[in-house]
Amino acid sequence: MSTVQDLTGLGLPGAVAARLGNTPTILNGSGTTQVGATNLQTHLALLNPTTGNIAFVLSNQISTGAPVWCWNQSATVSANIFPPFGGKINGGATNANITVSALTGVVFQLLNGQGVTTESWGALIPGSGGGGSGTARIVTVSTTLAVLSTDQYIGLQRAVSPAAMVANLSPANIGQSFTIEDLVGNLFNFPVTVAPPAGTTIGGRSQYIMNEDFQSSTFRYYGSNIWSVS
Repeated sequence: MSTVQDLTGLGLPGAVAARLGNTPTILNGSGTTQVGATNLQTHLALLNPTTGNIAFVLSNQISTGAPVWCWNQSATVSANIFPPFGGKINGGATNANITVSALTGVVFQLLNGQGVTTESWGALIPGSGGGGSGTARIVTVSTTLAVLSTDQYIGLQRAVSPAAMVANLSPANIGQSFTIEDLVGNLFNFPVTVAPPAGTTIGGRSQYIMNEDFQSSTFRYYGSNIWSVS
């Protein structure tokens, strides 16, 4: 991707370079909802979310097919990126955001006409589809487990004072998955009830119970408020 400075350095007129090139823009987040969120009017954005100010919204002035590159440069805070009002991202719910984890990039592209009532955007987040390498952590206690948006694999190693417990899935991007695995073989006696985020279901069910020793279950979000389990 060429910047405006790169292109002017090659001798292109300023107006042409501005049309073809990109200038990295640092943007601070604003609030947590679509209303009042920081407008993404650039094709190359360096996001700077902070606690309580994590929201960004795609501009309805971006041309169809033009990419919008975003990099969350925060090391600790995730960013919420919303479509323009009335729009959708990756076929999800109207006005629903996607979450971009700390130190993660995403590429957006408008798939239908600029400025239409319901803009449809595509988003590619590297690593969000599961498989291959990814983050993994071990859980050794039987308190309620909050599955984080940055989790990919969770190993249950509840060898001391195990008990039945609940695992709450994090809201996820379409195609994102979380895998929970029993590492010590005690799910039969101490099952885990997996609960999806509010308003969503796991294959039409309000919860899923893991109760087989050494069981491994993967939960994948497909949009339209539906999770699968395998």
